[in-house]
Amino acid sequence: MGVVGSSLGPLPFGVGYDLFHSYTPVILVTLTFPLVGLICSLIAKKPRKAQLEA
Repeated sequence: MGVVGSSLGPLPFGVGYDLFHSYTPVILVTLTFPLVGLICSLIAKKPRKAQLEA
């Protein structure tokens, strides 16, 4: 996944630069991904151990 992400990562930046003549809109959009991940990690419930019944 790291190699795929590294190979496809520049594509939205190139397209964004061609459309907007600046990297700023693309950077602002990509900043939402870590923010969503942070919010999801704060909302996620702590996993519990399953109780084994004999």
